[in-house]
Amino acid sequence: MLAYPLVGPAARQGRIDLARGGQLWGVICLYLHMTIATDAPFRIDEAPAPVELVAKYFRALGDPTRLRLLERLDEGEASVGELVEWLGLPQPQVSKHLACLRWCGFVRTRREHRIVYYRVADPRVPEVLALGRALLAENAEHVAACRTVDGDRC
Repeated sequence: MLAYPLVGPAARQGRIDLARGGQLWGVICLYLHMTIATDAPFRIDEAPAPVELVAKYFRALGDPTRLRLLERLDEGEASVGELVEWLGLPQPQVSKHLACLRWCGFVRTRREHRIVYYRVADPRVPEVLALGRALLAENAEHVAACRTVDGDRC
């Protein structure tokens, strides 16, 4: 069984840029979300299957707050404080959602002194949301009535 320890300060601090290392590195980084903090080695035989990664990727879009954040950021970049005020939610909750979106590659940040600004990372993200709304338009009643997708039962 092969094991590859993830080394370096960026890895231990969770500052891995998924865009730099290609697709395999992206898969490894997604899997290591839980193991970075413990410095546990990455084992190839434990990597999630591609279909599981896609499902996990779409689960990041499965939260209404994160969708609202993406729709707002599609209009232009905003600071955490601006997003907190716009959403009317506590700052820790907004920061948690932004961290999820950033980790999965939906948003990027820019620091200006002490303020961090968020923006949509890829122009395809709003296109995915628009496509989802278009598909929903034809099935809204069925989706609203679906009990399988509600809550944590999925």
